[in-house]
Amino acid sequence: MQIQTPSTLSRFIASKFALVRPILGFLSAICYLLTSNICLAADVSVTAAVEPSEMRPGGYGSYVITIEGGQPDDAPRPQLPAGIELASVTPSYSNQTSIINGVVNRSATLTWQITASATGELVIPAQEIHVSGKPYRTNEVRITIKDNPASPAAQFDPLLTIETPKREIYLGEVIPITVNLYLHRRTMLSRIGLIEIPKDNYAIQRFPLQAEESNVSIGGAPYRALAFRSTLSALKAGQYKLGPATCELIIEVPMDGARQMNPFFSQSVSRRIKPQGNEIEMTILPLPETGKPASFSGVVGDFKMSATAEPREATVGDPISVEITVTGSGNFDAIPALSLASSDDWKTYPARRINIERADPNGERQQPHATFNQVVIPKKTLTEIPSMEFSYFNPEKKTYATARTEPIPLRLKPGSTPSIPPAPTGIKVKGGDQLPPDADKVPPVQPRITDIVTVIPAQAVWLTPRTALFSDRSFLIGNACALGALLLLIGGKLCVVCLRNRAAAPDAPQRRMWKQLRRARMSRGEFYRTAARYIQQQTHGALAIPATWQAVLDRNDSLNYSPASAETGNPMPSKERREVLHSIQG
Repeated sequence: MQIQTPSTLSRFIASKFALVRPILGFLSAICYLLTSNICLAADVSVTAAVEPSEMRPGGYGSYVITIEGGQPDDAPRPQLPAGIELASVTPSYSNQTSIINGVVNRSATLTWQITASATGELVIPAQEIHVSGKPYRTNEVRITIKDNPASPAAQFDPLLTIETPKREIYLGEVIPITVNLYLHRRTMLSRIGLIEIPKDNYAIQRFPLQAEESNVSIGGAPYRALAFRSTLSALKAGQYKLGPATCELIIEVPMDGARQMNPFFSQSVSRRIKPQGNEIEMTILPLPETGKPASFSGVVGDFKMSATAEPREATVGDPISVEITVTGSGNFDAIPALSLASSDDWKTYPARRINIERADPNGERQQPHATFNQVVIPKKTLTEIPSMEFSYFNPEKKTYATARTEPIPLRLKPGSTPSIPPAPTGIKVKGGDQLPPDADKVPPVQPRITDIVTVIPAQAVWLTPRTALFSDRSFLIGNACALGALLLLIGGKLCVVCLRNRAAAPDAPQRRMWKQLRRARMSRGEFYRTAARYIQQQTHGALAIPATWQAVLDRNDSLNYSPASAETGNPMPSKERREVLHSIQG
């Protein structure tokens, strides 16, 4: 009887049944592996490394132990020198199995997040790892911690830069300034504070909370660029530094660079970072004295003026509203109140500033401008409102200039003149003429009221007797209802604030995990994973923890990180759950 090999049998069946060819091919490969001589890699090597090899104080890195030719029996706590601490107590774990020429190669990786607090060249000692019951020791690893901003930062650290279009400006000149925040695409921004720049020598407008976002590539790595735009002007002449810019951030950073994460644990960790940007050398030039007008008030920029008046057809003595608009670029806050001066031809009122800039309905900012409004009254028949002007310094042309409005034509009618009554007869004087009675008295003047006047009542209002409010029943009921509604709103607001504070409290995650631990329907592996995370939150990466907590962590490592554990999916017994909760709470 002839026995066909699995590969021959698979080819025969595949030729007869084309629809099941992929399945039979997979089964053929399995049979080949089972019937051929498969060898396991006998050599086991354990190595340790730190990424990056240079860090700054407060920076983050990864301590990686790689096992070639096997898988670890447990995940021990690494021994670190003074100045280096664990940022995450529980390591991330990944493994890989490959078959090359019939030889099975197994490898595993344990990664801890570390942070540095002291400068110098530190040595992480060799660590002991057990693989298939045998102890192996890693190599020593050297890491350099130096306080140098030019040294390589952590892989996912954000970057902050300042940009200005010019490095040489005049005193009082307004220029745009941009602060760029670069975030790695694998990180997530949770919270961002205000952009802060030292303002000893500059006046800087507050940066907006919203930024313009784009995607860029830096050193081959993908980044998100957030551009915050504002304006600045110098307060005194000389050479001064601009910056550095700082901003407090909370970002979610992957726990293990580009390696595969443990799916049973959170793959990111929150970090509070305050990146620091670059500095720019600025030269502030004083305004030239040559050609400075006598009316110059310190305005720097490039401006244009226009004016309108309403109404243009009026009568002498009627008020006319004049609106003056200044557009362009520069320091609008330094523009004086533009108005027509009072004279024999005009009676004027103080000008008032309406606005500096406004936004259109779409939320976009229009061109900056300043608007002034003034009320003037002509005293006689005139044909126009004269032009108005102010002087400024143009930093682009480096000269002084004057902005003027065009004269506004008017059509004014003369005002009515009060008539004088004829003199009465009957009184004879020397020379035969007759004088009216009371001729020596000046006739009363009838004023033409063009201003707003106050009409005073015959009796003061506060002297009028009124009914006491506290004797009015409707007044009491209305105020009681209003007070009750106010107290209800205040109580509701306090309840909402308390609930939000409780939800945002630092111990909120611990409370939620504690509720999960008290649930009856949890598997043994899920219970110990949650308990390990709870202990991690309680210890905050401390090196010394109670023995009862360490026992729970060791139990979690043996259950969830052993190559084969049959107890992971079993239900958690009530007695064991109570004992573990008592040890954690105690």
